[in-house]
Amino acid sequence: VPAEFVAEGLLAALDVDGLRGRRVLIPRAEVAREVLPDTLRAAGAEVDVVSAYRTVGPAVDPAVRARVAAGEADLITFTASSTVTHFCRLFDAPTLAALQARTQAACIGPITAETARQAGFRVAVEAERYTMGGLVDALAAWGAAAAG
Repeated sequence: VPAEFVAEGLLAALDVDGLRGRRVLIPRAEVAREVLPDTLRAAGAEVDVVSAYRTVGPAVDPAVRARVAAGEADLITFTASSTVTHFCRLFDAPTLAALQARTQAACIGPITAETARQAGFRVAVEAERYTMGGLVDALAAWGAAAAG
């Protein structure tokens, strides 16, 4: 089990050199970083990548969108880089900029946090364990610290 739930953590846990000449199948999201397949190929593995799913932005209740745009959220949670991307698409540029100026982000891990920062969010919470439980723990610690 990797110490970190990102491609780099999986690579650190694998005997990458032992994969030379082996075939590796990587089922993953349609949009994903190339770190894992590129590193395995560089180590001599024959890698096949298969898109197992595609993230699609959901329909959003207009009333909820209006409340978020009006500033009723203090913190926005992001559980994947795609959630950052889809969230940003919900608003026009001026509304998104205003949201980013007054609202902080909580992210499941460093990859998502970097995507949020690049999109213009201030990341206040970043989970140490890149799981939903880790994000909940990080949010609880953040809330306790804010409460004094």
